[in-house]
Order: sequence, then structure tokens, then C-alpha cells
Amino acid sequence: MVVMFKYIKGLFNKKEIARIKELEKEVADLKVIDVEKANTINTLEKKLEKLSEEAFENHMTLLYMDKEELEANSHKCSCGGYFIPMYEEHPNWIEICTSCDNRIENTDMSPILEPA
Repeated sequence: MVVMFKYIKGLFNKKEIARIKELEKEVADLKVIDVEKANTINTLEKKLEKLSEEAFENHMTLLYMDKEELEANSHKCSCGGYFIPMYEEHPNWIEICTSCDNRIENTDMSPILEPA
């Protein structure tokens, strides 16, 4: 190995050898940075996974709460869905099914009707 080093040393001048050492140090520093980045990425992936699980749990909770509320406050369609108001401003006018395109219209509750 010593012979190899002397051979290599003979190929380069002192400036080139100094530059090679600088580059070797930079490579070592970059390897440390890569390890730190990998650790950061792993940490972020774990946080993302945890947040995704929490979001899914929240979604499922809201879904079941909404379903219970739908069952209590509306009537069923023949397809199995529930009729909900099409317009929040006029909840008693047109109802639409949550699953299909069935609609129920109560013309007496229409906001378009002229007062008698």
C-alpha cells in the first residue's frame, strides 16, 4: 500500500494532492448530510403516515355521524340512499337522493311561486 501511495503521489503535484484531499473531505461531509437527510425523510414519512391515519379516522367518524343524522332527519329512497335538501336556503322545496338522481319536489314550498 505504501508503494501504491508513492506511485500515486508521483503522478500528482502538491496542489493536485491538496485538491484531492479537499474533495475527499467534501465527499465525507456530503455522506454525513445524506444520512441526516435520510433521517429527516424517515421522520417526515412517519409523521405523514400518522396524520393520514388520523385523517382517515376523522373522516370515518364524520361519515358515521352524518349517516346517523341522515337516518334520523330524512327518508329513504328506493335505491337505498337518503333524500337531502338540494338547496340549503330552501330545504323544503327540492330533495335529492344521496345515491341516485331521484328528486322530490314540493311545489308549494317553491321560492319562485308568487304570493297569493
